[in-house]
Amino acid sequence: QSHRRQTQNAPRRCHDLNKTGWLVLVGLVPYMDAVFSICMLFMPGTKGKNEYGDDPLERPDTWDK
Repeated sequence: QSHRRQTQNAPRRCHDLNKTGWLVLVGLVPYMDAVFSICMLFMPGTKGKNEYGDDPLERPDTWDK
């Protein structure tokens, strides 16, 4: 089940980095899977809106009303 969850979340993380979800296939190459996972874990996402949608960490400020 964790493999299925990883398969579902990896393309979303790629989109957060403004990369294509097909980049997940790099994880099929031996040894590259570890490098890819570490990069995905520590790379910051793009700030603001990107090609794949809004920034999920950017929330509308509803307290200033």
